[in-house]
Amino acid sequence: MTEKEMVLFAFDEQTRTCLDKIFSDEGVIRIQRFIFDFSQEKFFDLGVCALPEEFSLTMMKEEELREYNVLKNTGYSHRQMGCRIMKGSTVISQCVSIFIGGGEAEIDIFTHEKYRNKGMATICAHSFIQECLKKGLKPSWSCWPFRTESIGLAEKLGFMNKKMVDAHFWAENM
Repeated sequence: MTEKEMVLFAFDEQTRTCLDKIFSDEGVIRIQRFIFDFSQEKFFDLGVCALPEEFSLTMMKEEELREYNVLKNTGYSHRQMGCRIMKGSTVISQCVSIFIGGGEAEIDIFTHEKYRNKGMATICAHSFIQECLKKGLKPSWSCWPFRTESIGLAEKLGFMNKKMVDAHFWAENM
């Protein structure tokens, strides 16, 4: 996806109302997203399959993170991190911190359509979450309510207590 977009969470009505006023002429709408709590205990109980030999899993280099941000139309941060599963020169699955702040790393994950439902996203996200924990960051997961695959993956990885929250959303071509 190369469209510019923004999702902004506000956790009390007073702030949401204030944001409604600030963004009233900017094409920003209120939407709902699921957010999850992370259970480190559930995460450590997860058994992850080994990656088949023809694939490799690596932490993304600074250049790859910059390239990712150009494709996503986001700004690069030196604090950003990510990991990839590759097959030759093809990105099979990729898990990146779309945002890091307040001790949390918001997860953005993608898996090539041909390789979905084969455990690739689980392996990639598991590795990313381990890296978050090593760096003292709490992994954070949110998604659209209709993204059943994302909800299932989140729950498999130890995210729980999903709740629907209001957020403000803007996209370039809305």
